[in-house]
Amino acid sequence: KAEDDGCTPKNGNKTFVVNVQKFDPPTVIDGETVVCEGRQGVAYSVSSIEDGVFNWEVSGGTIVSGGTTNIVTVDWGNGPIGEVAITATSPFGCTGTPINKLINISPIPVTDLLDYEICNGDTVQLISGPIGYNFAWSNGASLSDPSSQSPFAYPTTTTEYVVTVSDGVGCFVTDTSTVSVSSESIVGQEDVTLCSGDSVQFNVVGGVSFSWEPPVGLSQIDINNPWAKPSITTEYTVTVSGSGDCNLVDKVWVTVIEELTADAGVDKDICSGESVVIGGG
Repeated sequence: KAEDDGCTPKNGNKTFVVNVQKFDPPTVIDGETVVCEGRQGVAYSVSSIEDGVFNWEVSGGTIVSGGTTNIVTVDWGNGPIGEVAITATSPFGCTGTPINKLINISPIPVTDLLDYEICNGDTVQLISGPIGYNFAWSNGASLSDPSSQSPFAYPTTTTEYVVTVSDGVGCFVTDTSTVSVSSESIVGQEDVTLCSGDSVQFNVVGGVSFSWEPPVGLSQIDINNPWAKPSITTEYTVTVSGSGDCNLVDKVWVTVIEELTADAGVDKDICSGESVVIGGG
């Protein structure tokens, strides 16, 4: 128990100053809102705070750098939606309201071109990717439409076509189709002229199998060098098959000259010094 010893009471005052620091946390995340799936190294940022602490969170992707500063770098996945979010804290421990940004992850176009083999003079349709995208083909001079999804190709030599398929936000893919053109050729038979009753041997060089039409007047119709003995002028056609699926066609005219008949008339007797008209009538 404390008792008053008669001392005069004393009064004391102490002043404390409290400084209230205003904290303006970030309110906007800067960076792309539409990216292609699989896009790497995409940067996002907020306004800087001296000695501030930043806590980033990402869904649909992976943080590859940053994460504790006002800048973060993200590798995005396959989507279709991603999100970046951040909470900022001042040096005095004041925490701002978390903010976020939704990311639209656009799919990469899909294309799967095939290679083709064609005969010289043939065409083939190139099929590339789904509709709804933009298409740009190389070597457009031998295409029906170099901006079409599936143009027709008619190269005269083996040609490589490259297509770029893109969407409206810049996502794209490239693919290649090689159209091989058969280089097989034949040396055909030149036109000939025969006297009636004569014959000529054809000779077609190149190819594997042969078929001649019409068969009339030919010694054989399935070889490259049959003998021809037509009785009248005839056009022959040979179809030559190569080592692949290509058929080559050649034509040859055989002109037949009808046999001529000489008629000097009947024998006549005359006297020396006389003249007579001879010749058939």
